[in-house]
Amino acid sequence: CVADHQPRDWTPDQERLPWAEIEGRRVRVHNIRDYTHDRHHMTDDTPYGGGGGMVMKPEPVFEAVEAVLGTAARSVPMILLTPQGRVFTQRVAEELSRYERIALLCGRYEGVDERIREYLVTDEISVGDYVLSGGEIAAMALIVVVLIAWRVPWRSPLEPQEYRFGERRETGARP
Repeated sequence: CVADHQPRDWTPDQERLPWAEIEGRRVRVHNIRDYTHDRHHMTDDTPYGGGGGMVMKPEPVFEAVEAVLGTAARSVPMILLTPQGRVFTQRVAEELSRYERIALLCGRYEGVDERIREYLVTDEISVGDYVLSGGEIAAMALIVVVLIAWRVPWRSPLEPQEYRFGERRETGARP
């Protein structure tokens, strides 16, 4: 997950979710600010042509992707988490779980420079029609659901009835 966020007390490139080590798969977080070269580690700028808000600059994003993915950058799906993307569903999670590796770019501010969309992004995904402070929260939701899809066989032959998401069933504990 390529994320733009303030520094934390932990080291993001070494931290893992406690249960994310599934069949050799793991989640790594990279801070785009580490790929800037100015003294304030700026990852955003005002939009070209004016307008409100800030836009993520392309240079640190391109440098981060090149450093993290290297020559594999063309073969790894680069997903931009944005409100304009296709809606994230269980079907999308199952689709993403077929890849050995995916990269997530967490949107911020008013969005990303259009060159990032044009040259890096292969898919755009939204977790819903509401406002978040950034794509990191969306990335966490996507990561958890995709990791579960990697591990849980949704259409197991042991369970003939299909579970329909959003369908309410009566449940109860034993007396």
